[in-house]
Amino acid sequence: MAIPDARCVELPRRESSAPSGGVGDLIRSALEKPYRFEPLRRALTPEDKVALVVDETVPEAAVAASAVMDHLASAGIPIGAITILLPAGSRGDWVANLPDEYADAQTEVHDAIDRKRLAYLASTLSERRVYLNRTLVESDFVVAIGRRRFDADAGVAGGEDLLFPRFSDAETIDSFRGRFRYKEASPSPDVSEVVALFGSPFFVQVIDDGTRVVEVLAGLPNSLVEGLRRHDRLWRHRLPERPDTVVATVSPDPDFTELAAGAVNAARAVAKGGRIALLAPPVALEGEGIAILRGAEDPAEARKLLTAARPDDWAACHLWTAVTRRARLYLTGLDEDRAEELFATALNNVGELERFLESGDRILFLPNAHRTIVRTEDAT
Repeated sequence: MAIPDARCVELPRRESSAPSGGVGDLIRSALEKPYRFEPLRRALTPEDKVALVVDETVPEAAVAASAVMDHLASAGIPIGAITILLPAGSRGDWVANLPDEYADAQTEVHDAIDRKRLAYLASTLSERRVYLNRTLVESDFVVAIGRRRFDADAGVAGGEDLLFPRFSDAETIDSFRGRFRYKEASPSPDVSEVVALFGSPFFVQVIDDGTRVVEVLAGLPNSLVEGLRRHDRLWRHRLPERPDTVVATVSPDPDFTELAAGAVNAARAVAKGGRIALLAPPVALEGEGIAILRGAEDPAEARKLLTAARPDDWAACHLWTAVTRRARLYLTGLDEDRAEELFATALNNVGELERFLESGDRILFLPNAHRTIVRTEDAT
């Protein structure tokens, strides 16, 4: 159905220029011209042991890692001196796609429980003793490849979070879960402080527009703020008014975390007491936190139970309950019973969606809602 222009709140369009090459080419170029720094190879010696941290959400992760290892090899660093570090619980499936010439690179999955695999880095101003992966701490140089994005636990990801708390001890990792900085969408001061204590890790920040990688920014920690600014240029928007209805979409194959992120970003944009239609395919409702949501009588009870249980999916589920405090939530992809268990109303067919749109006043269509941050002039 056609919605009259007078009823539509327009989201400012941000056009991104088409890149001149693929992920590998963009990374190679960024390493030759880092942000306010010389080519990376000039900071290395053939005797250096390098830890390569790779965010698995980076598009074509094997290609990205290969491009970095190409550059390291040009500095005379043997492949055997490179250790690819993966976060705890990572399967690292992409490693099998590395070219044969990098088969000698060591691969290590972080163990957050074994104290022998951890090393003391330093203490923060708040006297937190920071322990990180031993290989990470004892390496001569660290290169971290991440995809810039907003994150339910870290607030923003693809930068500082690649090192801490991701590669810390289990207790520290657990303490950072559920801080829900996604509502702020800005880096944690605690995390930034640890990166400063670490010295001079080198970051490769991959920025995409939802369909393709459009830019890669490489550099020392002073490049992180610039990387976030360039990411925000694509994904942050400001509106003069709040619509009473938001129609939001997420990725074509979302998980519950992306669904919750889309709901939260829509809730940030909509007027209090307004309506959100979250258009998404069926999502697997698995995990301890989701079970708590589905079994609770209301969002307030769910929040209490989630806080007490602290499940792995705590952050996403907590954010979900926050949405229900601001707006009425409507969902596609779920039947009435499952939608009700998530404190929402099901939109079962096109006719119901059309009636939903007809009854609204001012409507905002929010594509890629799981990644798009919308602010309005008022703070209510």
